Amino acid sequence: MNYKLINAFYKDYKKLREEVKRTLEEENQTNSDYYTSRILDRLIILKFISNRFDIESIELRRNDTELDEKQDLIPNHLLSKIIDTFAKYSWSLSTNSIDAINPDVLGYVFEKYINQKENGAYYTSRDTILYIIKNSICLAFYNKLSNDDELLKSLMMVYNSSLKNMPIVNDNLKFNKDKKGFIKFLLENNIDILNLMVITFKTLDRDTKKKYLNLLSNLKILDPTAGTGAFLVDASEVLLKLNLALTDNIDKIHGKYTILREIIENNLYGVDIMEDAVEIAKVRLYLKATEYSMDQDKSEVTQKIDFNLKV
Repeated sequence: MNYKLINAFYKDYKKLREEVKRTLEEENQTNSDYYTSRILDRLIILKFISNRFDIESIELRRNDTELDEKQDLIPNHLLSKIIDTFAKYSWSLSTNSIDAINPDVLGYVFEKYINQKENGAYYTSRDTILYIIKNSICLAFYNKLSNDDELLKSLMMVYNSSLKNMPIVNDNLKFNKDKKGFIKFLLENNIDILNLMVITFKTLDRDTKKKYLNLLSNLKILDPTAGTGAFLVDASEVLLKLNLALTDNIDKIHGKYTILREIIENNLYGVDIMEDAVEIAKVRLYLKATEYSMDQDKSEVTQKIDFNLKV
């Protein structure tokens, strides 16, 4: 992670927030924190997608009359300053672009801003988030199949024969059909359960995949302290990997976008006491979906996504 870039953009982002918020307060606008987030979020989204799609700024308004009215209160010189500040940086939807503002970098900036507000929010490391999410989602899905001995057999067979650089299963566990024994072994030895499931799912027959997909589509994940959406963004990636492993003939970026959008709308839920944090979480999930949209297909990124995020 490019922390020099994160710190530089954070300083600029914080100054712009303060100026926009002050302007709204001078216009006697209530809930200035919330609308400051939404105005800047809109411009950030535009900056990301304008680098990839030929989209005019007017398209981003999306008939949101209330937000349009708030943005119209921002003087042109401040809007120009925001645009010029953003223009100092390179922007990319690819999280592999370490020298550009990408969704992961933006996530760190958002979290740093929220944490600095001293209202009980604090940062959870990415490694900790991924560990919790991988294990909790995979185990929750596995528990839905608690009576499916075939899945256990398949998991154990793939573990024993395919995965490399893992500890050898002892004789008692190698042939044990008790799911608790095998799952406990995986957890105690820090085995990548997600990777094990992905590889196993790809070996299943079409009917079994269809059954598992149906179960996966009904899996609900709630973050009761969603903050800026770090858990939910990573959860969407885990669910996407599981879905792709169960979906035949998905080899286009367009397919990933469709699946991820369905995950956001059907599987992910979050609440938080901070209204501006919830708006930031929506932006992060939106950008995660946009990352997988087809090149030059602007009809996808201008569609509304129904988020299950509440204050």
